[in-house]
Formats: sequence, structure tokens, C-alpha cells
Amino acid sequence: MARTYKYSVGAYSLCFRNHFVASGAIIFVGAIIGQLRVGRFPAYIDLGLALLIPFACYLVMMLSIYLLSLVYQVKLTGEAIFGSNYYGRFLSVRYCDITDAYIVVLYDIPYIVIENANNHSTIYVSLWLDDLEGFIKSINEIVPPGNPLETMLNESH
Repeated sequence: MARTYKYSVGAYSLCFRNHFVASGAIIFVGAIIGQLRVGRFPAYIDLGLALLIPFACYLVMMLSIYLLSLVYQVKLTGEAIFGSNYYGRFLSVRYCDITDAYIVVLYDIPYIVIENANNHSTIYVSLWLDDLEGFIKSINEIVPPGNPLETMLNESH
């Protein structure tokens, strides 16, 4: 029985929202300063556009994250875990081949790195899953006791 887990778009949106609010404020203040320097201060269309740019960029980014969450999923089967490596290539690692599992933070996003004897199939699993509790429960049910992935999840959770 295979179980599929998607990445949480909401968690990603909260992570990046503050960056877009800050960049929006900088763009807006820059627009005001620019208008004051050329003597066009209140050009409302330009100010509205300055407010719209970060919002539009945020929406495009969230749409991209949503589409990526449909493509890059984590799948658990009775014998292996399927996920993406650092470069986005979809790979599988059998539970009996897992040699190490640890948490790493990339671009402010926590990931579980799952390594095995074949170094070419290291998998990165984001901890921002829609159902992280279900993922951990499934790992505890499927993976044999003493497996590095099971041990790491139980120690860190």
C-alpha cells in the first residue's frame, strides 16, 4: 500500500511572505523618493504599481510552489521511500539500504537527508509536509525498528 505526501504550500507562503512585505515597502518608499526628486509626487498610478509589483511576484511564486508541490512528492511503499534528490531528480531508496538520516536546513527550509550505500540516490524530504504527523506514523509502521530514518524521526520529534 503506497502513501503519498505533498509539500505544504501554506508553510512555504508563510516563510516567504515577510520577504515580499519588506521588498514591497522598499519599492514603495523608493517610488515616493523618486517622485519627490523629479517633482511628480503624488502620481497615484505609479504608487499603485509600486504596491502591485511585490504582490504580483508573491502570487507568481506561490503558484510555482503549488505546481512544484504537485510534482515533487514523497511516496512511501512497503519496501522503499521515493523522493527527490538535491537536483530534483525523482529517486527511490529501499529502507534496508538506508545508512544515515539527518536534518539539514537549506534556504530556511528544514529537510531530512536520507543517505544510503549508493551515494547517487540521496533523497531530500522537506519537513513542511501537509501531513507530517501521518508521515512519521507511516514511517514508524513501515520501516523496520532500528532503521536510521525511524530512529532520527523519533528522536527529533
